[in-house]
Amino acid sequence: MDDLFLILFLISAGYLIIGEFFPSFFSLIFKGKHYDKNHRNILIVLVIFFFVLFGIFSSSQEEKNVQKNETVLNKNAQEAQPESENKIEQKTEEQVAELQEEKIEQTNKVLFKVSRVVDGDTLDIDMDGKIERIRLIGMDTPETVDPRKVVQCFGKEASDKAKEMLSGKMVSIEADNSQDERDSYKRLLRYVYLEDGTFFNKYMIAEGYAHEYTYQSNPYKYQTEFKEAEKQARENKKGLWSADTCNGDTTKAVAVKSADSNSSPEIVSSATNNSSGSVVKKSKTGICHAPGTTYYNKTLSFTPYNSIEECLKSGGRLPKR
Repeated sequence: MDDLFLILFLISAGYLIIGEFFPSFFSLIFKGKHYDKNHRNILIVLVIFFFVLFGIFSSSQEEKNVQKNETVLNKNAQEAQPESENKIEQKTEEQVAELQEEKIEQTNKVLFKVSRVVDGDTLDIDMDGKIERIRLIGMDTPETVDPRKVVQCFGKEASDKAKEMLSGKMVSIEADNSQDERDSYKRLLRYVYLEDGTFFNKYMIAEGYAHEYTYQSNPYKYQTEFKEAEKQARENKKGLWSADTCNGDTTKAVAVKSADSNSSPEIVSSATNNSSGSVVKKSKTGICHAPGTTYYNKTLSFTPYNSIEECLKSGGRLPKR
């Protein structure tokens, strides 16, 4: 409607201009009628009238357009809101599902009793009446052997800490698909968690009782996490990283005196005196090497035993892997 009044306004204004400035053209348009005062007054009234109507309807149309735009915006907002709410609701449901899954996973974890702590990185657990030896993945504590012999720096502290935390406790274990199920000594390779959720492998590294240990450069599941834990322990001079203990070098031996002053010294044989290669060799550091294992042929000074069992009963221990 505002367009119609605009057209009428322009026509009236045009005739007024023609009549005022070109009266002869006005006479031609209106077939010989001469432009006079009456024509002027009528055209002026029409110009004002159509201009006012154009302004009124133009404002009304603008308001309608604004209302229309608001309606469209409100509609879009209403359409977008349920989608946003759905996304929030969906995210919340996913979070709840994850929490429930985690709770179920924690609840379904099978717990085993620790029957013996061998040292800082080896333990025995009772699995349905069968004793299984566990070698902890990703960590390595200083060597510990029979009290009559030597131990590596901070080895006793690491073993004592492991015994304090694990002896007689219930633990859960986790395998790692990137690692073998067992090592060459048939020990299960596992991560160990306490009932309260403490990640034992990581704890021992983080507190300076153990080094991070990657076997044969084979990355494992928590390698990055363990390396960062070792870095923090080293920077904070914890445990074996302290200048008052080993300063990070646990290879040096620490003498441990026997409680029995009458105990006989270790009998050491040379590899040249036994060429059969059928005995189990117990090294000076107390590690039992069976025929065919990695360091068997490299162990030149040792105490011979007829079996691994005899070597272990004498106070020896298996290699790390």
